[in-house]
Amino acid sequence: MTGFPRRVGGRPAFHQASVLAIGLSLVFAAAAAHAETASPAAGETATQGLDEIVVTAQKREERLQDVPVSVVAVSSAKINELHAISLGSLAAFTPGLVVDDSSVTQPRFTIRGVATDDFGIGTEPAVAVFVDGIYTARTGSALIFFNDIERVEVLKGPQGTIFGRNTSAGAISIVTKKPEDRFITTANFDFGNYGSKRIEAMINVPLTHNLQVRGDVLINRRDGWLHDAVTGKGRGFIHTTSGRISARWTPDSATDIVFAWDHDETRNDGPVAIGISQAALSRDPFGPFTNDVVGGARETRLLNGYALTINRDITDGLKLTSISSYRRFSTSNREDEDGTNDPTRYLDTDNIESNKSFYQELRLSHDGEKLHWLLGGSYFNEVGHQTSAVTALVDSIDFALSSGGLPLFSAFAGAGLPVFGNTWREDMTNTARNKSFAAFGDVTWDVTDKWSLRFGLRYTNDRKTFTWFAPSVQSPGLSAIQLPGAVFNAGWDCQDFRVRPGG
Repeated sequence: MTGFPRRVGGRPAFHQASVLAIGLSLVFAAAAAHAETASPAAGETATQGLDEIVVTAQKREERLQDVPVSVVAVSSAKINELHAISLGSLAAFTPGLVVDDSSVTQPRFTIRGVATDDFGIGTEPAVAVFVDGIYTARTGSALIFFNDIERVEVLKGPQGTIFGRNTSAGAISIVTKKPEDRFITTANFDFGNYGSKRIEAMINVPLTHNLQVRGDVLINRRDGWLHDAVTGKGRGFIHTTSGRISARWTPDSATDIVFAWDHDETRNDGPVAIGISQAALSRDPFGPFTNDVVGGARETRLLNGYALTINRDITDGLKLTSISSYRRFSTSNREDEDGTNDPTRYLDTDNIESNKSFYQELRLSHDGEKLHWLLGGSYFNEVGHQTSAVTALVDSIDFALSSGGLPLFSAFAGAGLPVFGNTWREDMTNTARNKSFAAFGDVTWDVTDKWSLRFGLRYTNDRKTFTWFAPSVQSPGLSAIQLPGAVFNAGWDCQDFRVRPGG
């Protein structure tokens, strides 16, 4: 049972990072004539400006009510109003969308009840996340924090024609704000209980009449708000720093070039396990608890992404778009699994992942009076490494063996060997190399003002290579033990814990 319980005034209650938050916003503009106008929020009526909401759900700009798919668009104004930190904050306000963001590196996205119940590098998601049109293949980098976001679009239902075969349930498109030709600087401060602090800052600077630079940073901190009954430390702390720097160059009126660098560094406390067995500190799920992970539980992520987007208006209505991206990230999520402070029950797991990917997309689109069409192609190359590590103590291994009538390490301990207290780790290491080529097309013909015909086709060629390896048990403490007479050495050396393919 996992959760974040705490007793308050004798009654169990659940708290989040900030129960009562105070928001302070400072917005400065170069001139009052250039003051920002908030975009209307999704769901507003036409009299409030619904016809002004523009989305790119079909990879071209369209009014929301003209898009022939189910789309929920959330504007930057609504994101700020809700103090939304990530996609998990928007799920409660988006029908059909469920986001489990209890883990930053292992989130789960569900649309209309459809999801992929796995975060391994050998699987593909049912809900794809795109950031500025760039596909994020792994959930470890998909849950980005909202800072300087233009809008979020949630497309419900299969979107395979334009977005690919990883969108059987739907797609989520996050669009960031681009540099503008005016000087802007903003700062937002949120403070809450448990030492919660969230600081956002942005600056937009026009260097020349056709070159602008925009930078933003998000700092999110929260102290541990769960009390560890054994160590006395706070658990559940958050430590995140993310940001983006982008440059926009418009050499002429028909060309728009944007280069962006995204960065995220997260160092959070690992998820907490609450035990309710007799071996736990308490059988009350709201009672005292402890986290005894050797070396400390943790959840970390280091992400760097680079993107180059080029838009070129060839003729009136004809547009060429190129998107190039390179992303690299590494994550680790080590957490307690037994929910006790008993060494004979000790167990923790760690998901260690490193990933690098390259994405290239070219598309040509045309918007006529009656005919709208889109032709495109994409290439995706990914190399991922993932290690699933399970760590126990010799104490818990011996407890399991003793339950089966083989108290192996108890016998060694009885002979005076210091076997107990040593770690016992087993790994499963996976490597995935994926390449994908795709070509797609979409045509819409407006027969009348109320009727349209749409046809789409996509071809995809995937090449995947997956390997796995399980090395021998790692227990440095046991390996260092030497006993004259070879009683222990013989018993240890004869064990072969290697897992072989097919074995």
